[in-house]
Amino acid sequence: MILLVCRFAGAGPDFLDNAREPVALLAAQPTCRNVRLGRSTDDAEVWTLTAEFDSVPAYRRALGPFDVRTVVVPFLSTAEQGTSGVFEVALHSGADPSDPLTEPTLLVRP
Repeated sequence: MILLVCRFAGAGPDFLDNAREPVALLAAQPTCRNVRLGRSTDDAEVWTLTAEFDSVPAYRRALGPFDVRTVVVPFLSTAEQGTSGVFEVALHSGADPSDPLTEPTLLVRP
């Protein structure tokens, strides 16, 4: 599983309105498992976007359609460069408390 994490700092008051279309487009991609956009409880101008994909190719396919390249990619490019990126999930648990903690096979070993 691949996790996209983007942090947006210094976002203005219109950030949520500006984020709606790109986040909806990303979420609509068939290879995207889920997307979450959250605002910091400490600083109203700091936002984080997370999205899950089954694999690196699934992530790349999600970014391939023309409307995604012209709307989502420019939006993602406004994220902080040093703290954002694509990560491989090392531990995972489901939404149900009885779901076990699983350790997916990693592509890159530590």
